Amino acid sequence: MVTYPTRDTSLLDPELKRLCEAFLSECKLAGLDIRVTQTHRSAEYQNSLFAQGRTQAQLDAKGIRAKARPDLPQVTKATAGNSPHEWTKNGQPWARAFDIVVINPDGKANWDAATKPWKTAGAIGVKLGLDWGGAWTGFQDPPHFQLPNWRTRP
Repeated sequence: MVTYPTRDTSLLDPELKRLCEAFLSECKLAGLDIRVTQTHRSAEYQNSLFAQGRTQAQLDAKGIRAKARPDLPQVTKATAGNSPHEWTKNGQPWARAFDIVVINPDGKANWDAATKPWKTAGAIGVKLGLDWGGAWTGFQDPPHFQLPNWRTRP
């Protein structure tokens, strides 16, 4: 049984797992300490993330049963059923996205995506062929890396 949120890379699509391992290795060679923070998500957890930065009226209008958290920043544009983190195959977790955090030399999490370590990590992911949320126009999601064309891949 999976407990959410999970960091378990064995729940990634095998192609993404291979790319994630290569990404982590390349980041280490570049002197970066990167941790995977999330892989597969349940629909309920996805909706709880979507509820961040939104009012109850906004959630109710979309038919989303989650507690609004307008006091927090928005972290996703995807509702349940629309995230590559939720992907399954034959009823089993098969996530097509993972999220990361950069760890500073002092051991503390660095969530400032404007810093050089984040830009380096993003460039490494892109070089490996991943779609990086930090390169998106409009809503940016720097911790997010996904398989390109995740919806249409076999």
